[in-house]
Amino acid sequence: MEKIKNTIHRTVLNLLYPIVQLLLRYEIAHGEFTELTRRSSVDVAFKDFVLPNRKNSVSRVSVIAGLSRSEVARLAAAEKDLISKGNTTPNRATRAFGGWLSDSGFIDKNNEPKILPLRHSDISFETLVGRYGGGSLHG
Repeated sequence: MEKIKNTIHRTVLNLLYPIVQLLLRYEIAHGEFTELTRRSSVDVAFKDFVLPNRKNSVSRVSVIAGLSRSEVARLAAAEKDLISKGNTTPNRATRAFGGWLSDSGFIDKNNEPKILPLRHSDISFETLVGRYGGGSLHG
């Protein structure tokens, strides 16, 4: 069984590489991808792992998919083509990068992002991360 799982893991990694390239190219980060995989897991469990003469329950799908019952219920009730707004928040790096590209304090006279000192300045990488990344360089 372990050998089969290892083969499946390698195959999935090979399949995911071009998918992740596409997702990242169109700014679909890990949080959104995770939401999509959760939704897919719930859909497949509800549709393809039904016991004969029984309807699947949220509890059973929770066990099959490895998700909480509340998460399964949320995903099952969600519109099929929309991602939950709660799971699409850009990560810290994306927020900091966005601030570096758009905040006038971090842009030079040619509308290019400034080269930033690491710290100890009003306009530094440290202040950028503090302002847009939701924390400090040490957090």
